[in-house]
Amino acid sequence: MQRFYKFEQVFNVRDIGGYATAAGKSTRWKQMFRSAEHQRMSEIELRNFQSEVGIRTVIDFRSSGEANDSRGVGAISDAAVKRHHFPMGDADSKHKSKQTGNWNPDYVGLLENQKDKWLEALNVAADADSHPILFHCVTGKDRTGVFAVLLLGILNVPDVDILSDYELSRQGMNDLIQNLRYRGVIGENEKPNPGLGVDSSAMALAIEHIHTTYGGYREYARDCGASDKLFTRLERILLE
Repeated sequence: MQRFYKFEQVFNVRDIGGYATAAGKSTRWKQMFRSAEHQRMSEIELRNFQSEVGIRTVIDFRSSGEANDSRGVGAISDAAVKRHHFPMGDADSKHKSKQTGNWNPDYVGLLENQKDKWLEALNVAADADSHPILFHCVTGKDRTGVFAVLLLGILNVPDVDILSDYELSRQGMNDLIQNLRYRGVIGENEKPNPGLGVDSSAMALAIEHIHTTYGGYREYARDCGASDKLFTRLERILLE
């Protein structure tokens, strides 16, 4: 099955199916997709993607400032049946990282400060009528990455595979940086914005925080307000 989906100017689009769980099952393909923002997707690309995948629901984690784009909310959102916007993050964070030369993704902060929105997103994922679902932020690696960690963790995918899925964003960001150089947005010898980095140690710290502070992914989700019924629905929809 296909993990990455390549587009000319939309990056880090991939399926989170095919991961084995501790119980011997695996995450179902073509149900949950993660990506960067997708305003630059062409009509032909959208048509081909939807004919193959058929996204019904989009979960958008961008801040209100980021989502309020003159190009619209994104081609996939326009084509989907429903879009859920759970705004979080700082619209200026990537600009600040470019100016300072430093990037702190603060995944632990996202876990602690956005519990109500993670719960809302989990409830969308637990609705069979919402699938297939695409969830995204701007680059598809930070807020999107945290939600992927929670989802895969709740489904009992081992931590090593959860972290490996996060690290695949490095390939997506390399594609983005290459495109920015080609378009002249980044000079040939210019260092990319640190905000485009993929910080495995930061995500590993967030995973450790979930275990040490809450005792596991489901315990963290319960602290957000999730129920065992929600976990059962996620398993039924997303595992095979």
